[in-house]
Amino acid sequence: MISSHLEENACQESLGEKKNNNIMYKRSSVQAQDHVIAERKRRKKMGELFISLSKIVPGLKKLDKSSILGDTIQYMKELQEQVKLLEETEKNTCENNDSSTSKDQVEGSKIKARILDKSVLINIHCSKQDGMVGKVLFQMEQLHLSVHDIRIMPFGQTNLEISILAEMENGCCITVEDIVKDLQINLLEKV
Repeated sequence: MISSHLEENACQESLGEKKNNNIMYKRSSVQAQDHVIAERKRRKKMGELFISLSKIVPGLKKLDKSSILGDTIQYMKELQEQVKLLEETEKNTCENNDSSTSKDQVEGSKIKARILDKSVLINIHCSKQDGMVGKVLFQMEQLHLSVHDIRIMPFGQTNLEISILAEMENGCCITVEDIVKDLQINLLEKV
């Protein structure tokens, strides 16, 4: 008798019924259908979020969920390192800014540049024109600077704000003054 009672409980639990304090709970077919629909919506939303994430993380090699999360974590760590580097650069600039220009920052009328070790941060304010980004990248190559990140933002209807994070190639020794002067001559004075 005990054996058949245990079998009945096991059978009822496998059918979605639970026995608790001698009260039987059973999910109605409407509740079960609602649960299935809610789960489908959740999975669809998760899928859409993974697709969105895969579009904003550069250099993804695989598009399965595990790879997307792993590559996103790695990308976020790289961004955190860049933030740290930029914060250190800003801190050093503030500490060294005893005169109107410091050793690691020279401001042209439209170009600003900073150097920390081999890392270079350049901001260019220029007018919108066809081929400007190509010209900027060509000048970076001419200056032996390897571009890691470039951000282009419209500023008003006729201007661009270009931010570049680059690194000096091995054997390259260039000053901030040289960078600003070269970009001023080759990009802005030709406009």
